[in-house]
Amino acid sequence: MTVEPGARSGETIVFKGEGDQGIDIIPGDVVVTIDEKKHDTFRRRGDDLYLTVKIDLLTALAGGSLPVQHLSGEWLQIEVIQGEITTPSCFKMVEGYGMPKKGVPNSYGNLVIHFDVQFPKPHEMNPENYEALERALPQRKQTKYPENVTPSIKVLSDFDPYLNGGKTKKKKRRRQEEVNYSDDDSPQASAPQCTTQ
Repeated sequence: MTVEPGARSGETIVFKGEGDQGIDIIPGDVVVTIDEKKHDTFRRRGDDLYLTVKIDLLTALAGGSLPVQHLSGEWLQIEVIQGEITTPSCFKMVEGYGMPKKGVPNSYGNLVIHFDVQFPKPHEMNPENYEALERALPQRKQTKYPENVTPSIKVLSDFDPYLNGGKTKKKKRRRQEEVNYSDDDSPQASAPQCTTQ
């Protein structure tokens, strides 16, 4: 049996007259239904492939190269252009590196990359780092309070709203935060796009 490139889950392949045969019985058809298995790394939506890639903060801000192994096994060098700020959860695409388009030879969808920006851990930073950031990044907005007001200074501490909610709430939170890469639905409309400077 040959499955045409680009076939989708739920499609059928019919073999006419190849069903059970017997004396004085007209054989029926054999109907094969495509069941597309989920991949550990890639998600399919139509002819497009979706991939989540972790990117360090330096590359997100200053550009660089990322190695990506395609579904086909080919290795790609993804160039993050210097001057384009890659914001957390933004999307970019590589044209023509998605799934084959069924019935259209040498035509492919796109590879859509969802960026997961990795921030440095507290122990990875030191006073010199903070000073360099102050010089490199746009200046902070000045905090203004009404006249004759003395604010109470408070320090933030860590808080997990799901700590006492059990695994059910944590799973629900993860489901809500996941980007939907199903074949029928598009990613959330509110997902941020990469910033171009």
